[in-house]
Amino acid sequence: MVYFLLVLLVAVSVTFATSWYLFSGMGERQVVREIQPGIYSNIHLYSVETAGDPAYMSANLYSKLKDSLYALNQQIKLKSVSMHVYFHSNNSSLNYSFMLTNKCDEKQLSMAIDHWRLDTLQLNNLILRETRRKLNEMATCKAS
Repeated sequence: MVYFLLVLLVAVSVTFATSWYLFSGMGERQVVREIQPGIYSNIHLYSVETAGDPAYMSANLYSKLKDSLYALNQQIKLKSVSMHVYFHSNNSSLNYSFMLTNKCDEKQLSMAIDHWRLDTLQLNNLILRETRRKLNEMATCKAS
């Protein structure tokens, strides 16, 4: 009987400790950090990182996209649209999501881009094309 209670106590303790570890956030924590705040009037760029990731990883993507982001900022500014971009990179994959909003519509797109570091021109063309496509799908707000 004592042996059974001891085994039961150990099992409950291990289950509790494992659950606490997994659900209390003692594992990897994701943090969102704005990259280059205030550079663009209508674009906010956020890096989704694991706590402790080096800052150069997000700076690397920004340096590849800054010219395209500048061009997009000019276009969306003319249409009174704001854009929020969230990205996370790990090894050869880039998870890139954006949301375009104006007073009467909202569009969003998420992309998983493999081998994004290999060809900067192709990466920029993809992001420009897909952002412009979503921008063109947006409803035009009527002045009231």
